Amino acid sequence: MSDLEGHHYYCSRCHNVSMEAIKHRKFFSLFWIPVVPIHLNKRLKCSICGAYRDLPKEEVKRMIAEKV
Repeated sequence: MSDLEGHHYYCSRCHNVSMEAIKHRKFFSLFWIPVVPIHLNKRLKCSICGAYRDLPKEEVKRMIAEKV
């Protein structure tokens, strides 16, 4: 994931090159308090409009290979 950080990608919602790679964690929560992380996935998130999309492992590998 660190290989994708610092690079911007095209956002299909607002048509800007403003999507950044982020890590997103889902937590098990007890009375609205996050207790245990249950899932970690990678996303591209637009810093302008807030749109995001999940990245499958195959796509992350492809994006890293294209950069080299």
